[in-house]
Amino acid sequence: MKKRIIIDLTVLICLIMLIWFNCQPYFSEKSADRDSNNSGNDILDDTDIIKASTLTFIVSKVEDGLDSEDMTIMSNGLSGMGYARITSDSNVSRSEMISYLQQSVGVYYHTGHGFDSGIATSDSDVVVGQTTVYPENTIFATCLTLTSTSWKNYFGSTAQSILGYTNYSYDYADNDIANDFLSQLRGGKSFPAAWYVANNAYSLVSDRWCCYVREGTSINEYSARRGTVPKSLSSSYILAGKSKNIYIDSSVLSKSLNTNFTSLNKKFLRSKSNLQTHAEFKTLKEVFKSSMLTSDQAISAVEKFMNKKSSKPSDAVFDKVITIQRITDKNPNSETVGHVVKYVRKIGNMMIRSNFIEDHLSFLVGSGGNVELQTSYWPGITEKTADQQKSGYYLSEKELLSAAAENISELIKECQKVYIADIIPVYGTIGPRGRSNELIPAYACICDDGTKIIVDAKTGEIVK
Repeated sequence: MKKRIIIDLTVLICLIMLIWFNCQPYFSEKSADRDSNNSGNDILDDTDIIKASTLTFIVSKVEDGLDSEDMTIMSNGLSGMGYARITSDSNVSRSEMISYLQQSVGVYYHTGHGFDSGIATSDSDVVVGQTTVYPENTIFATCLTLTSTSWKNYFGSTAQSILGYTNYSYDYADNDIANDFLSQLRGGKSFPAAWYVANNAYSLVSDRWCCYVREGTSINEYSARRGTVPKSLSSSYILAGKSKNIYIDSSVLSKSLNTNFTSLNKKFLRSKSNLQTHAEFKTLKEVFKSSMLTSDQAISAVEKFMNKKSSKPSDAVFDKVITIQRITDKNPNSETVGHVVKYVRKIGNMMIRSNFIEDHLSFLVGSGGNVELQTSYWPGITEKTADQQKSGYYLSEKELLSAAAENISELIKECQKVYIADIIPVYGTIGPRGRSNELIPAYACICDDGTKIIVDAKTGEIVK
């Protein structure tokens, strides 16, 4: 009897163990589900944090009078890509921003005013070095924030990239840049590669984008910070209009600005066209490699490329070269890793200019002189006869400068002084997202760093 009981108990124990091992995956899955939905205080290591937080995001702004539509665009776009929103802060304080920068979310996007190496908040500032940055991808849509190269020293264990600008950035343009950035992400590009491609098409920021990127054990900088070359300032700058921070070279006041428009009796209509992006790479490391080419050699390479393909439009003219640089842990001195050569459009003796995407062909010249078309926008143009324009139809010089200064001040996402060195007549366009298909008489206000801000010749308003 005892022997039978022992046998039965042995069989029972074996059955229980068999059931336990077969059910172990089930219990493990349920435990994992519970942990992933748990908002308790379980301690997770870095690997767990990355897995749990990659598809989450935080967006923030400050109530500072700027248009913040780009925050909404980014929030909706990331949500559509499967990211879960953790926080949307409409007036972020210093302590709140620091807390966001310390969270291991997939994306943190902030829009608002910035300054040299810092970000303005609702009650104070956040500057580089005040906190370690943990979001996998942090994007500062603010002026000047990445001027300091010290950001690379404050990458947390989960941070992969910090993106932003080394000079002024601009309101309204950031809405379209956010849309194009998201489009590049959907196409499979990494966050830094998407940031480069999106900004490269916009005349106002193509020479000031910056990316800090984790590549293996190094944090490397890729940027166009050397694309902006300030001019020597004249001592004759005076305040423009009622603005408190927009200065203009007094010699501009003696120019007869309306001369180019008084006899204008043509109008130019444009066919509907979209920005074309031709960049096939996924990461910056794939395309930016050490280059010994000079800017002149890069221009020559592009000219030969277009001549060989018979692809240079008759109304295309050279605009500028933007040198792309890289700074690595092994090489703290900047090295050239590519040149962006840009061509724009000219009708008669006037350029076509935009605060957004202007008519352009943008080429990337690599380390071996190889040429790739990166972005292009070149819509068809039809010339028509218009009513004879009258000189009094446009603002006088003083009226234009007063109105333009006030509008430019509102456009720039920073409160430091801006110096306008010259004003020239151009045709203005809003670009592929514009509601009007007609080029308009406008002026390019050329800042001391070469930036061109386009204003309507009739109103002084920003062409947007």
